[in-house]
Amino acid sequence: MSQYRATGKVCTLGTVYNSLDLAFKRVVDQIIDNKGDGHCLLRLLRLTSTTQTPTTLLSLLLKKYDRENHYFEINGHHLNVTLEDILYLTGLPIDGKAVISSTSRDKEAFERVFTSLDRNEKVTVPTLKKIVETQSKEDKERLIALLLIVIVCFVTPVCDDYIVHNYLVQLVEKLDEVDGYAWGAALLSTFYCAIENKKKSVDANCWPLLAFFCIRIPKLCEALGFHINLENHQAPLLNECMTAMQKFSVNKRNNYEEIVSSVLANLGLEDEAEDEAEDEARNKMASIQ
Repeated sequence: MSQYRATGKVCTLGTVYNSLDLAFKRVVDQIIDNKGDGHCLLRLLRLTSTTQTPTTLLSLLLKKYDRENHYFEINGHHLNVTLEDILYLTGLPIDGKAVISSTSRDKEAFERVFTSLDRNEKVTVPTLKKIVETQSKEDKERLIALLLIVIVCFVTPVCDDYIVHNYLVQLVEKLDEVDGYAWGAALLSTFYCAIENKKKSVDANCWPLLAFFCIRIPKLCEALGFHINLENHQAPLLNECMTAMQKFSVNKRNNYEEIVSSVLANLGLEDEAEDEAEDEARNKMASIQ
């Protein structure tokens, strides 16, 4: 569904990562594994690229959002994705310098960091992918291009296009400062701004929301025929959730919507059992760091 194209862009990351030449992939892997500069964003490249967005489930969950009170309400249960949830699910920092749109017209930004571009060229994700794939370029230039792809496809995606705005360059130009930004807070802020908006399309990454509900409501996973294993896993948990949803996401059963609606409608009828399940899920998420 076109209204969730922004969420679908997350799978671009795995595709880009898998297409890296071996030498540069070793550079990226070393940064991720050794927690080098920019690792908090670069490790999102390892997310699965094969899981389709479960649009029916997503639509049903978003219908539960109360714009007036700013929370998801399911049979008297008030739920919200918090900064801590984003940290456990994505591993993105929630403290640090704010990621904000700049009013600065830095027309030379791309030209300054990418030697093959000029100031009048419109920069898109495909443009950056070409830079990443050019083995003759310096590693730093290719890494900056990768970081911008992660931001545009995961942190602040939109449905309409793959355009990369020049204000983003200042956030990744100095690699040793990249991990000092509150990317997780930017992701959550972008998400809530999008669902508060009454636009038909949802200009945000909704995968953390899907993972949040599937972890917090175990009966939802059970009813849909998949299981998310939280044992012995470290943050980020999102890849585990996306992988678990892989078979389910392509399920075209006619009663799919009926099953989800039934689970959500009956949530809370057994308050004690449901609360214990939610507490267990919350404790597991809090213990995985």
